[in-house]
Amino acid sequence: MRIQLRQVEHEPFTALTSAGIDPVLARVYSARGVAGPDDLDLGLAGLASYTQLKDIDQAAKRLAIAIKNAEKLAIAGDFDSDGAAGASLLIEGILDLGGRLPSLFIPNRLTQGYGLSPGLVAEMPADTNLVITVDNGIASIAGVAAARARGFDVIVTDHHLAGERLPEDCVAIVNPNQPGCAFPWKGTAGVGVAFYLIAATRAKLREDKWFGEHRPEPNLSKYLDLVALATIADVAPFERNNRIFIAAGLERIRQRRCRIGILALLEVAGVEPENVTAETVGFIVAPRINAAGRLEDMRTGVRLLLSQDEQAAREIARTLDQLNRERRSIEDGIREEAEEIAAQIVSAPQDGEPFVLCPYQPDWHEGVIGIVAARLRERFHRPTIVFTKAADGSIKGSGRSIPWFHIRDAIAAVDAQHPGLITKFGGHAAAAGLSLAKETDIAVFTEAFAAVARRELRASDLEEIIYSDGELGESTACLDTALAIEKGGPWGREFEPPIFHGTFLVKNVRELRSNTLKCTVQKEHWALDAIWFRRNSEQSLEDGKRYTIAYALSVNRWRSRENLQLRIEKVLEEHSS
Repeated sequence: MRIQLRQVEHEPFTALTSAGIDPVLARVYSARGVAGPDDLDLGLAGLASYTQLKDIDQAAKRLAIAIKNAEKLAIAGDFDSDGAAGASLLIEGILDLGGRLPSLFIPNRLTQGYGLSPGLVAEMPADTNLVITVDNGIASIAGVAAARARGFDVIVTDHHLAGERLPEDCVAIVNPNQPGCAFPWKGTAGVGVAFYLIAATRAKLREDKWFGEHRPEPNLSKYLDLVALATIADVAPFERNNRIFIAAGLERIRQRRCRIGILALLEVAGVEPENVTAETVGFIVAPRINAAGRLEDMRTGVRLLLSQDEQAAREIARTLDQLNRERRSIEDGIREEAEEIAAQIVSAPQDGEPFVLCPYQPDWHEGVIGIVAARLRERFHRPTIVFTKAADGSIKGSGRSIPWFHIRDAIAAVDAQHPGLITKFGGHAAAAGLSLAKETDIAVFTEAFAAVARRELRASDLEEIIYSDGELGESTACLDTALAIEKGGPWGREFEPPIFHGTFLVKNVRELRSNTLKCTVQKEHWALDAIWFRRNSEQSLEDGKRYTIAYALSVNRWRSRENLQLRIEKVLEEHSS
């Protein structure tokens, strides 16, 4: 593990400070590609138009017809927060546009697997007119064929990467990542694609003079809390268009102008809406919604997001909170086992570095293997796929990757080399999932996957790099800087929150929980309170020793008071006194 300083671009830095932006924040922005103050304008006027999305016109025309004719619609969602929020947005949007209440179909993660499958289509009523997928469908060749065989029209809305074949005979495929789509913002989440479909359909209905005194035209801003929630939860890149979505949605939440289900989740978590950030949504709200899809049924999450009753929303939120506690307990047990296996792989004598980790146990819960893969990737800094046995006897894998290694493309390369080994797969550069037929296939896959990694990565790529925005002094490591950073977001993937580093004397170390430490860090004659969340059990700090620490500045709020708190991200080096 080593520190690498982010490069500050001089001209943007000068332009930003000349505009009155805090110098620390200006340095942070210029190191993230912000060219000047105009790039920081996240007003909705800057949101990209839907018009460059391939097939959006055909999709909007067909949905407009379905709305005007009160056709029977089926929404095929996904079992994560993006799928749940996207499905909620489509259902609410169609109702607001004057359509008939759609039926919702979300596969069970444990028994049905991902996407629009023939089995999911079989559950749909025979008089269904139109099926709309959200956050899935680009790989659902058999599912779309099954829907067409039953006489259903199909609109696919998705954002995942396309394979060599696309579903055939669809009314439209709306996906910024499909071949031939000119839409510039490829990081748009599934919920964002759903938002654009509703926007385009509203425009078509307006053109048809559908709206009037007794059928008001909906204001699309009411859906922005959903778009923000799911874009953050899906770890989509914080490119400019997504930052506009997220900033607007977070502001609605802070003003309590969001749906009551989100407020109910914040309430059970003990978070005031006024203090919500992208980090709050990612670490507090999203896991509670995801818990429904991981352990039970994501329709519970959709019910929460669509609820109009405060008491019902609170009850569902409490249910999700309890499910999330169960999820954490299950995850902790599996993570410990998986870390032990991974540590053995990394330390075992072999020719060269092990470039990948592919631990397997047949009894690991399928709903949490993706989270465990992320934890292993964080600790060992290698492409990781965690495998388990599914209810149908097949082998399911969920993977997470490191920079410079496109995990979905790597799986595709294995598929090309070993036809028939992988029964299905999909995903993105940073995360992917796949299925194998039987246990003995795991070793074959792992060897082929490792070979791809060895071709594409160097041993130095396995060293974790901490990108730092530099060192702070007493005058800049302060509450005002922390508040400026908090206000200067949203921060997230590819627009990462600022990380600083320094060498500190550590004092007053105390353990709060098994994986959380508090302490005081001192540099010269100034000191700060510090906290270290999610530390590995092997890592610790000792009183009276000096360490090089990578950290974030955070605001600790308690009983209406705001205090500066240094949040330890990584401990890089211990120094002799």
